[in-house]
Amino acid sequence: MKKSGSNQLSLATASILGQPPSELNRVSYLDGWRGLAILLVLEAHFIGFASVDTGRLGVDIFFVLSGFLMSRILFIKRVPLAIFYKRRIS
Repeated sequence: MKKSGSNQLSLATASILGQPPSELNRVSYLDGWRGLAILLVLEAHFIGFASVDTGRLGVDIFFVLSGFLMSRILFIKRVPLAIFYKRRIS
């Protein structure tokens, strides 16, 4: 049975780093924050309370999450830049 390309890349990254593949899985406790960010942006587009710019807040939350996750991958897990960008592009 063939594995998908992203799964092969995760396994390759794990073997390069000497870590088990489970260490490179997504951070599930951040799903709530992702959902909140998406809801805030959607609310700004479709309902749009004039007193609060919820779209901007949603985008800011999403950028903070992205920065946290990218820094975690690059600095804590020490994934090489080439592998990091290959995974982003694929």
